[in-house]
Amino acid sequence: MTSLRNITSGSDTAILDAARESVLQVGVRRTTATEVARRAGVSRMTLYRRFGDVEQLLVALLTREIGMLLADLAGQTDGLGSGRQRLVELSLRGVDRLAADPLLARLIELDPELLLPYLVDRAGTSQQEARLALAAVLAEGQADGSVRHTDSDAVGWVLLVVLQAFVFGARMLAAQTDPATVRTELGILLDRYLAP
Repeated sequence: MTSLRNITSGSDTAILDAARESVLQVGVRRTTATEVARRAGVSRMTLYRRFGDVEQLLVALLTREIGMLLADLAGQTDGLGSGRQRLVELSLRGVDRLAADPLLARLIELDPELLLPYLVDRAGTSQQEARLALAAVLAEGQADGSVRHTDSDAVGWVLLVVLQAFVFGARMLAAQTDPATVRTELGILLDRYLAP
């Protein structure tokens, strides 16, 4: 089975790109192995051999998308001052990008019930990747003295849950108040929470 760490072939990328296109057009529930294979120019057997089934393919797709986002954000925030400043900015940019992400917006629009278990019951691979990225910058902040010393694992989970709330609440917040003000307030909340 393919995981994010071993997506190396062009056909893997083509299959994931095709799955993304299909989800954007018809949603998760109507995305089929046949349609994804056709879009990718591979056989269904190749898709099944590389990803198992459509559910595992969609997990790999979300993991790839979050992984690419995290890598991009890490590059953008590298060298932005203290670990705390970097962690706050990484978090704010992550919320901005995910709240505006077309794939996530489509999932929320067409298949929100698929996301619910990952918000209330269990952490998926994408959430684990995000938590690890937050933990790495958190450790930098603790090492440079800009972040209070505490249980890093617990703080990583708290940050993940808080940030998810802002991602999934972005449309509601935008309808109620100024998004720029909300972003500023989130920055203050994070900065004060992390400060020694």
